[in-house]
Amino acid sequence: MTQLLNEAIDQRIIHHNRTWEQFKLIQKGFENSPGVRLFYYKGTIEILMPGREHEVFKSIIGMLLELFFIEQEIEFEPTGSMTQEAEGEASAQADESYCIGVSKLTPDLSMNT
Repeated sequence: MTQLLNEAIDQRIIHHNRTWEQFKLIQKGFENSPGVRLFYYKGTIEILMPGREHEVFKSIIGMLLELFFIEQEIEFEPTGSMTQEAEGEASAQADESYCIGVSKLTPDLSMNT
């Protein structure tokens, strides 16, 4: 059976009552799968394959933020879609993230659309 995915919309799978260890195994399984984002928060795992609309919207918001920083002469460093984790509790990959002022390990601003 062949199934065509609609690339225009997000594809999302959510699992509840999962452990951090289960999340890390799933994360490892997807490590070579571009375009797949994984999130974990207190027992809930979300697997997201963003669609075209999502990507267009996040790019426009990112562009507006960067234009605002430039217009306001705010020093910033774009850090992209880096993953941020609190071991055993939460893991999220931002659509876009930014350090304000100086470069830091953890961005000052992260956005998910």
